[in-house]
Amino acid sequence: MTISAVQAATKGTVGDRDGAKLAADFDGFLKLLTTQLQTQDPLSPMDAEQFTSQLVQFSAVEQAIQTNTQLKSLVSLMQATQHTAALQYVGATVELDNSRIHLPLGGEAKIAYELAGPAAAVAIEIVDDAGLVVRRLAGPTGQGPQQANWNGVDDDRRGRPAGSYGVRIEAVDANGRPVAVTQTSSGKVDALLQTADGLVLSVDGRSFPLDAVRAVRPAA
Repeated sequence: MTISAVQAATKGTVGDRDGAKLAADFDGFLKLLTTQLQTQDPLSPMDAEQFTSQLVQFSAVEQAIQTNTQLKSLVSLMQATQHTAALQYVGATVELDNSRIHLPLGGEAKIAYELAGPAAAVAIEIVDDAGLVVRRLAGPTGQGPQQANWNGVDDDRRGRPAGSYGVRIEAVDANGRPVAVTQTSSGKVDALLQTADGLVLSVDGRSFPLDAVRAVRPAA
């Protein structure tokens, strides 16, 4: 289970403030129940079924609160583990899978690739996590390393949320024959950045999600 999945799960449980209120209500309910049991008329006892039903309901919500607390602890532990593991990248040279890019909040995503020869046209597709194409771009066509930029606006001229996106690139020459495209690169990790979408690596000034790393060569 990913951290984001655990965080999503905790949103559906009872919050800390609700937990404190429930605890006070539960304590008051038990005191009231005890008092009524002590003072009830032996000839006309109270309805035990109703109190039992309420007690079961309180217990169920109390269990939900405990589950919420445990999930929050798990999220914190997973985040700490991920931060510690990611620190190994800082200062190291990494090989990157450029089929994944990171769109920063309010910024541009840089798309790097390399052409085996000169091309007449380069078609770039940006895809979301569902595999749907959100933006089509034309890239530089020269032989060798190239870079294109995406400002986060999709084909419908709507801004897309910051985060990780997939990239598909195809190139053809003047005769319509495919030109080989390499979507990998290497660079030195400048920094480890915490964003709203999680940890991101800054590599030679470009941002990449952690899942874009294919290999790591530790700093000498």
